[in-house]
Formats: sequence, C-alpha cells, structure tokens
Amino acid sequence: MFYSVLTIFSSLSNASVPKGFEELVMARKEKLELNVYSDEHHSVFGEFIVEGDTFKLANSSSIDPSLLINLGLNKEGALLAYKKLLKGSSTSKQCKGFREECIITPQDIDFVYIDDKKKLTLFVSPEFMSPLINSEKSFITPEIDEKALIINNSISYSGVSNEDNSYQDNYSYYNESYLGLGNDSYLRTDFNLGTSNGLSFDDLSYNHISGQNKYKIGYQSSNQYWNATDTLESFNNFSSYIFSTGSTNDLRVLKKEDYERFYFSSPRSGRLEVKNDQGRILISKNINNGPQYISYYDLPKGTYNVTIKVFDGDNVIFEENKLIINKNNFSAKIGELDYKISLGYLSDEFVNTSLDNNNEYEDYQAPFFSDGRLMTRVFDTLSIGGGVLATSIDYYAYVGMDYQITDQASLLFNGGIFNDKDTFLLTQLRWHGFSLSWRKFTESDDNSDVNLSDLLFYNDDYENININYSYNINNDNSFYLSAVYSDFSIEDSAFITSTTTTTSFKLGYTRYNLPLNSQLNVDLGMSESDDSDPQYDVGLTINIPLGASHTYSHNSYYNMSSKEASHRDNINSYWLNDADNTFSTNAGLYYSSDKSSPTSVDISASYATNGDQIKSSSYLYANSDGTLSGNIFLESNAILTKNDGFLTTKKSDSYFVAKNRTGRINTDGKFSSVIQEYVNDEAGRTILLDNELEVHALKSYKKYSFNVDQYSSDFFNDGESNVEATSFPGTLIRLDTSVGELKSFISTFVDIKGELIDSVECVGRGCVQTERLVEGVYQFKVKKSLPYKIISRKEQCVIPSLDNSDSRNLGENFCMPSFEDSYSDYQLAKFSDNDYYYFIGKFTDDSIVETYKKKFMKSGVVFVERKVDGFSYIFINSDRLLVKNELNDVNEMMSFALENNLEPYVSN
Repeated sequence: MFYSVLTIFSSLSNASVPKGFEELVMARKEKLELNVYSDEHHSVFGEFIVEGDTFKLANSSSIDPSLLINLGLNKEGALLAYKKLLKGSSTSKQCKGFREECIITPQDIDFVYIDDKKKLTLFVSPEFMSPLINSEKSFITPEIDEKALIINNSISYSGVSNEDNSYQDNYSYYNESYLGLGNDSYLRTDFNLGTSNGLSFDDLSYNHISGQNKYKIGYQSSNQYWNATDTLESFNNFSSYIFSTGSTNDLRVLKKEDYERFYFSSPRSGRLEVKNDQGRILISKNINNGPQYISYYDLPKGTYNVTIKVFDGDNVIFEENKLIINKNNFSAKIGELDYKISLGYLSDEFVNTSLDNNNEYEDYQAPFFSDGRLMTRVFDTLSIGGGVLATSIDYYAYVGMDYQITDQASLLFNGGIFNDKDTFLLTQLRWHGFSLSWRKFTESDDNSDVNLSDLLFYNDDYENININYSYNINNDNSFYLSAVYSDFSIEDSAFITSTTTTTSFKLGYTRYNLPLNSQLNVDLGMSESDDSDPQYDVGLTINIPLGASHTYSHNSYYNMSSKEASHRDNINSYWLNDADNTFSTNAGLYYSSDKSSPTSVDISASYATNGDQIKSSSYLYANSDGTLSGNIFLESNAILTKNDGFLTTKKSDSYFVAKNRTGRINTDGKFSSVIQEYVNDEAGRTILLDNELEVHALKSYKKYSFNVDQYSSDFFNDGESNVEATSFPGTLIRLDTSVGELKSFISTFVDIKGELIDSVECVGRGCVQTERLVEGVYQFKVKKSLPYKIISRKEQCVIPSLDNSDSRNLGENFCMPSFEDSYSDYQLAKFSDNDYYYFIGKFTDDSIVETYKKKFMKSGVVFVERKVDGFSYIFINSDRLLVKNELNDVNEMMSFALENNLEPYVSN
C-alpha cells in the first residue's frame, strides 16, 4: 500500500502533495545497491538522485558501463542500462504487490526500486546477459608440506636370437624427475638412455609459477602443456636452450561464479530439467518465472549436447537444445587472452647422442630465436590465435583456429608462412566417427642452405592425408574405413629431387555374437606406390571362445596380385588374470601356399604384475625356425625426502603419504578409520587406514586437505589428524597417524561382598567412553593399546583380558575394596567393627589355593575366592582382626601369590 501511495504522489506536483508526505517525494541523493535478479552474489553501489519512485544517476556516481559488465551484462546490455539510469527511470509497471517479490519479464531491461532497503534490482532479457561474469581471478598460494625428489623410472630390455645363432639385444632407460625447491619453484628432468639413440634430454629446466604467470629456463627438445597457445604448435619439436614466460591457469581456483552461464527466460514458474543425449538428468530443480541461468559449475566436464526444458505440470513451457563446452580450468574463458613468449638458442647437443643428426643445427647460421604467440576464445565454440617465431635471418608467422562445431564435431586449422615463402597447412576435422587430417609443407626453392623451415618441418616438400571412419551399425555389426595418401620429395646429395607417392586403403567389417559366441572380421586392402603395382589383399579372422580362459582363432590372408594365401591357427590362453597378476600363453601354426614360406610353429608366453611398488611385464617367444626372443619391462616411481624413501607404481609429480606408526591393522569384521580427501574444498577420495603405508598420486597444482575420520569406526588415531598443503611438483603431503583398535565391552560390577556397585569409571589415556546402562552394569569403549584402569571409588576393578574374551559381555566382575592405611603390612579392608577382609593375593595354582583354604576354614574364618580370567583372587573374611598364628598362615600363603606387576588387576 505504501508503494502505491508513493507511486501516486510521485506523479503529482509537489504543490498537490498532502501535508506530511512532502519528504517522500522530495528529490534527495541516495546510495543504492544494484544487482541483477537471480544473482544476488554480485552487486555494485552508486549515488542516485531519488524523487519519489523515480531515480537517476547522480553526476558524482562512480557507476559506468564497465561496472555493469561486472554484474553479468554484456557490452550492449551494460550500455543500454547505463543510458536508462543516466536519463532517469522508475519501477516497472509490471511490478504488482510487494517490491521484493516482484518477478517481471522485460522486453530489454527494467528496474524495481525497493526504498526501505536502498536497493535497485535489474531485470534483464537473456540476450543482454554475458555467459561469463567479470570476477577477479582467484589463484592458489602454494603452501608446501615437504620437499621431495620424485623419480619416475622405467627400463626395458629385449633380445633376439636368430636361426644363425646371432644375438642382438637392446635396452632403454627412461627417467622423469621433479625436485621441489620451495613454495613456487621446482627442477624437472626428462631423459632417456638407450642402446640405439644414446642419451636424449626432452627437458632439463628450472620452473617457477606465481599466480597467473609461469617462467621456465633450461634445455628442452619437446614441449609440456603450458596454456591454450599450445593449439598453435603444428611444427616439429625443436631442441634449444630456452627461457619462456607466459600466462597459466595452473594455480587458478575456479569459484562457482567463474563458470560460464547459459541465460534464458521462463514464462512461468516450473520445474527445470537438463538432460544429456543419453537421457541422464544433469540438473533438476524448481525455478521462478522470468530471467534465469544455468551455471556450468553444476554440469559435468566435457563437450556434449543437452536439452533444457521447463515443465508446468506435464506441459513444456520452455525448451532449447544447447551445445555445452565445459572444459577444465586450463581452458581460456571467453574474452581471455593467453600468451607465451620464448627466447632461446637452437641446439641438439643433448638429443640422440649416438646418431648422426645431419648437422642441421650446427649448419644453421642464426641459432638465437624468439617466439611470441597469443590465443583467445572469441565465442563459446571458437578460439583463434597467432604468433611469430623469428631468428636474425628467418621468421615463421603462423595462425590457428579451434572450432568446436558440436559435441562430436570439431575443426582445427593451423597454417604459416616463412620469409622465404615456404608454407605449411594443417587441417583436422572430426565428425562423429569420421576424422580427416591433412598436412602439407611446400618449399619455395631448392636452396641448399639450412633454413628455419628445415628445423621446424622437413628439408623437402611433403603432403599427407589421413581419413578414418568407424560406425557401429548395431550391437552385432560394425565397420571401419581407413585411407592414407602420402607424397614426399627427397633431395639427394647431388641436389636431385625425387618424389615418392604412396596410397593405401582399408575396409573392415566385424560381426559379433555368431554361433558359439564367435566373432568374424573381414578386411579388404589396397596399396600402391610409384615404384610398385597396386596390391590388393583380403584378410579373414574368426575367433571362437573355448570356455572362459581360452580362445581359438583362425586367420587367412590372400594377396590377389601374387595369388598367394597364408593361414594361421592360434590358441590363446589366460592361466592367471587378476588385478595384480596376468599370465597368458599363445600357440600358433603358420602355413602358406608360397613354397618360399615354410610351415612353422611358434609359442609365446607373457606375464605381467601390478604391485604396490613395481609394475612389470615380460614376454618370451620361440619359433620352430630357430628364432628366440624375449622382452622385460619394469616401471616404478621413487619418492625421496630428507628422512624417508617410498616406491609406488602410481605415476605423478606429487604424492600423499599416510604412514601408520602402529603398523598394519587387522580390520576383519570391523569398521576402519578413513582419511577423507578434499581437493580445492570439494570432497574427493576416501582412503582406508588399514595398511602401515598408503601412497597416493595427486593431481598437480591443487589445494589438498586430508582429515582422519575415526568417530564412526572401531579404531582410534593418536597421531596427526589432518594436513593441508598444495600439490606442487616435487613435493609430498605427509600424514603420520597412530591407529589402534577400539574395544567395547559390557560388565556388571559387584563388591567383594557380591553387592552391585553403582559408581565405576575408566581412567587413563586408553579411556574413550563410559556409559551406565542400568544399576551395576556399564559399557566401556577403550583404546586397546593404551593404558587404562577401571576403578570404583579410587580402587581398581578386575575384569578378564580383552584379548582372551570371545564376547563383548564380560559378565559379572568385582572391584577391590578400600584398604586401611594404618595396616601397612597387609591389605586390610574394614567394613565395620566386626567385618574385616584381608587380601591375600592373586594365584594360578589351584592346589595351593585348596591347601590353604582348608587351613583357614579350620581357623573359623571365611575363605573368599573370586575367579577372573584364570586367576584366583583370595580374601580372608573375619569378624575380628586375625591373631598371630592366623597371620603366619596369611604370610605363608602370600609368599605364593603372583606379583602385581606381572599382571595388574585391569590396567592395560
């Protein structure tokens, strides 16, 4: 009602305003908060001249179109809103009732002014909203837990013995290492050493990352991923000493508002459903009418199509199909610019040291180079960029485009030109099961000097076309098509150029689920080159399972040109196949219509292991023609710190290690303690705390938190309970735990007279929980490996050993009485002037107990025996203090008692 009166008064002149309401319509300066409806997380403040229900930007206001873009408006929308606010506007006439509950559907941009909250809400049509909010980027500040040297190792050895008894062998060793230097720097080496090529370094560098900037200095012959500009790299890897810097999203943390949005307007309130092509519901929630958006934060990563529908009951009131491109934080966002700048010196001295590299690098006259490139994402589906790589005598200017047409179709283009007119073109097209790749390098002249193009591409012209297509007709039938065209120009030492053209074509068909669960493959092939006639061939393979572990296969190959056929019968058997070990054999018979290819029999065996520390695979082969060969491959990753070393088969550049001081835990039938992982504040893996050592690979450049959850388990942890750190290359996140078993038991307690005790407690480090169930009956939860005592009024209670008890219910047990301090020679409990209890001790020998029992019974005293856990606890009860001869018997029996320090009453 108030806003209605305000609206009426604001339409009248001040002279006609009723007395007492003048202040409501008087022009005044107000600081208002602006936000877009449906997004209250982003707002800006500005000064306005407010007069009744109208408002306009004050001259002193700091609001401009760039600030409105921060609210999520695109440039056109921000300019339109700014002009409306500058000119002056009022609350939309579509707003009826309470201002805070108004929902309107604007033609372009409308406003609702809420006076008592000093708030101005913008209702914006979807076409004036940007898919991205201009929010400040957030980056992880690396916090390292422990520096480490991480080494990824693999070694391969193979040998072949031929029928002439000649033997050839070959080995190769691969090493990729990371050494953490601090919170933001690390060293990286990547090299291989082998019989054939000698020593080759792919990378030997110092790396530094700070915020959104990355720096690298060292030697490299191949590139690691840096940013979106890598899409522009179509030339061969070249070797150089190099310094590089550029933008990076490695440390970027994406908040929900950093993700792209799809804006739409719903004509009515209803139920929003977003489904993918498989019909899986990705988002389902209730929405209001008016402008709405879907955040990519709530959608899975990847590129795919979705159908967006809003239901009012069974009626679809809004529907749209949308291509979603939701990549990781490495991907540049719309409008963002990625860059990379490199300075270097061309050199191949650390590459293939055993091979002759034709001295191309040594013969090139201008080894110093610079490379600068830019890449930006123009639209949701299109990224473009370009760069220049230059030396003092040559340059290569290149451009690129990455166009995501649909979720299953993309187009990549790269091209460039050298200063001497050499050109390179690359096109890659992917459309569902079809892919086309075309590469062409054209050299403009026959200059014998080494040019930049010789290092980045090849010495001579070449063209290559690859076509592949596969299609599943149904569950039982599929086919594929493959075609390759290559054209190479080769210049010999006399500078005479020859051209070699080759073409190959293959068509294949597979039929599944034939009788006996067999499978049929048919292949048709054609190949030709300049120096040979076309060759046509047909291949046929049938596979027949022989039980769960054996397969028989027959292969026939027929060459139509030579009219020769060859055949092979084969039996493949798996003798062991589990998560850690695989062992299989293969036996084959080869025979051919070609007399020059004699019949032969071969057999092979392969064995692979996948342990916690080493992964291996080995292969042995023997042929009846006298050929023997073998191969072994080993892979392991070492993590070395100042005080520790670990091995694992999980490859990474940073790790999490949980080390349990109490060793491996037996969890049979019990609930284990777990470590809950959080990655950038989102829940990740759950790690069981069963083993003495847990080593887990981490994703690079993430903020990790690991927390021990023991409250819902049968175990406790007295070690570290949480750790937070960043997974930076060359670092380790460590959590040292001390996990022990929790024991829970129930017992009824009585005193030495057999009366229920109603005051029992647990004391000591091992105590966790004491609960009184009913009078005299208690439930305890204790840490089995830590000291604890059950006491009643400061006196110890006696229960069976938890290790020897098969049941949680320990039955009836007793508590010691309070002993008199004035009788220091004996443990004497006085209940009254005529009720005394002497504690004799604890015994295991029943014959001793029986002997003294008879003695004391003759003396007219009561012999009290309490049996617990195989021990006899002996008391003498008397209505008077014992006399000298009785005390002699007490002293004599006490000499046979067990010492308390051998087996305390109930202490652990």
